[in-house]
Amino acid sequence: MKGNMSFFVRENNVSKRNKKFTSIKRKTADKDDEIDSETEELNGINMSFKDYSDDENTETPDGKRLRLAKQYLEDIKKSDDEHDVSKKLKFEFLDSIGKLKKNVADDIIGYYSDKIITLKHKLQSQSVTSICLNSDEKILFAGCKNGKVLRWNIETKRQTGHISFDSHIMNITISSDNKFLAICDKSHKIFIYDPISLKKLHVFDGQHRGTVTGISFRKDSHQMFTCSEDRTIKVFSLDEMVYVETLFGHQNPVMSIDALYKERVLSAGGCDGTVRIWKIVEESQLVFNGGHKGSVDIVRFINEEHFLSCGDDGSLCVWNASKKRPINEFKLAHGSINGTANWITSIATLVNTDLIASGSYDGFIRIWKLNKNYREIILKFEIPVFGFINSLQFTNNGNHIIAGVGQEHRLGRWWSLKQAKNKILIIPLQKNK
Repeated sequence: MKGNMSFFVRENNVSKRNKKFTSIKRKTADKDDEIDSETEELNGINMSFKDYSDDENTETPDGKRLRLAKQYLEDIKKSDDEHDVSKKLKFEFLDSIGKLKKNVADDIIGYYSDKIITLKHKLQSQSVTSICLNSDEKILFAGCKNGKVLRWNIETKRQTGHISFDSHIMNITISSDNKFLAICDKSHKIFIYDPISLKKLHVFDGQHRGTVTGISFRKDSHQMFTCSEDRTIKVFSLDEMVYVETLFGHQNPVMSIDALYKERVLSAGGCDGTVRIWKIVEESQLVFNGGHKGSVDIVRFINEEHFLSCGDDGSLCVWNASKKRPINEFKLAHGSINGTANWITSIATLVNTDLIASGSYDGFIRIWKLNKNYREIILKFEIPVFGFINSLQFTNNGNHIIAGVGQEHRLGRWWSLKQAKNKILIIPLQKNK
């Protein structure tokens, strides 16, 4: 049986205008759900995808996808090789829906220790808790425990602006088109900013009754999901700046969420021990359990059919959306101290590939390969970093991994590593030539 299927209770306060928006979104997602769920493996093929830039700030995500599709079709019509055209179309299609598996881990053989970039600033005086890159990967945002969100220019390595809050920054994220920067602190609010001007655009207040612990945008969309210590997940539309609905089901504070292209959200239920996929269109949820012995703290999609989780039991678990229990579990991924597992404090996936990373406070970032159709986790190498690795993110091309480091765990102040530095590290990965 494909997980535990159960309907979730929905709380919906939207106006008729907002309900119309929801129905439009559902029609779009229904098309996606008709695609066969079996992940295709394309091994040993060198793929290059043409990048078309978009200078129209007013263009909608759907309009952009349509324009790029038309432009791409015009380009490939110039090709004389029908086989190449068919192959390119297949790759582009699978990549656009999040089903293309690219094997890149074998090409990553190490890192350049002499080329690591360190970003530090006096405003970043406490632990870095969350980082996010914009789509062209030239601008990096970092949230800190002292209530500051700093904007960094990657090329110049300079801080170019900051936003101040009253409390500890929990999570930050940016929409795929770089139009909205979403931030949550220790309050119950979600703040929406313009990433360029750093002007506050909107504040969602009153939807959550507990601290907001996570935010995620659906790819190529302005649909936003949030999770909270109040045990709920909320759905918002930033096109209209409205709250849409509430998803109930978790029995403990929801610690993390993630989303890709489909209209659904992945969540970690903390101490309730479950991971869930919420299918917004079908009004249902899939419940996954049995993987972790403690709190499930972080979840990340690998692709639309597989996802990764970690927690305070020190295990990395790989899941398939059609299986109730993990298809793979790597226990004590960062070792243990006096018989107690080292808490995994961050994970990252290079979406649609076999490359993942994890961080703890044991002095290392670990780079892993997913082998045998994700049923085996193999350690590639370790990167020495002293401190709590509170946030990790790969660049889109897999050339770098970026780490937010602090003296303390991102969630609390149970203990501190006084010799650690509160900083951001941009680590170049070494590839086979």
